[in-house]
Amino acid sequence: MTEPLPLRQALPLVAAGGAAGALARLGATQAVPGAAGVLAVNLLGCLLLGVLVGARRDDARLRAFAGTGVLGGFTTMSALAVDAAERSPGPALALLGASVAGGVLLVRLGRRLGARA
Repeated sequence: MTEPLPLRQALPLVAAGGAAGALARLGATQAVPGAAGVLAVNLLGCLLLGVLVGARRDDARLRAFAGTGVLGGFTTMSALAVDAAERSPGPALALLGASVAGGVLLVRLGRRLGARA
């Protein structure tokens, strides 16, 4: 695991990455609205974060920009929670289960792919 960057170095990287990630999420969730779009964004974000961690584990600047910033701005726990809260218990649990289990599996896959890069 890499040492975190000092805040004054990390802040502009995270801010720039977060803006880019949030804009990408906006585009993606407009293309695929509703819970399906949120689920797709979150699962893609898990895969990409896995690749990043697998390939560039010791690059603190890249992790701040792309991991915390871009992918943190791209993925969204709060929208997932709202989508789940608006459903009856069965579909809500299915959505949450698919998101968490799928996310863990895709992070693992991404790490393997990233380690090969």
